[in-house]
Amino acid sequence: RLSKGDSVAGVTGVTDKSRVCLMAADGKGTIRLMSSFTANKAPGAGGKAAIKADNIVGITSVGKHDDVFIISRLSKIIRFQAAEIPPKEGIVQGVNCMALRADEVVAVTGSQ
Repeated sequence: RLSKGDSVAGVTGVTDKSRVCLMAADGKGTIRLMSSFTANKAPGAGGKAAIKADNIVGITSVGKHDDVFIISRLSKIIRFQAAEIPPKEGIVQGVNCMALRADEVVAVTGSQ
């Protein structure tokens, strides 16, 4: 169950060996290994904190050789290799993926 005011940022298919890129509206992102997540013991119990951010705008599954595309509200688009973001475990600040001035990230996707 979602808490009041929370929303789903995205859904992506994964395996135990998958890498998931999480992107925040402030341009910071992280890549998490699915092996670093443990399953909830009770359905709907708790959540998983992965990045210290107020607003996660999207997630995407990426391989280490895939490209990540980030799009901002003012139509800025950047592309970089997922390997440029080191995979992390635990709660992280995230790395600066897109420099923003009076703008915010609105979407993220990965491509082979």
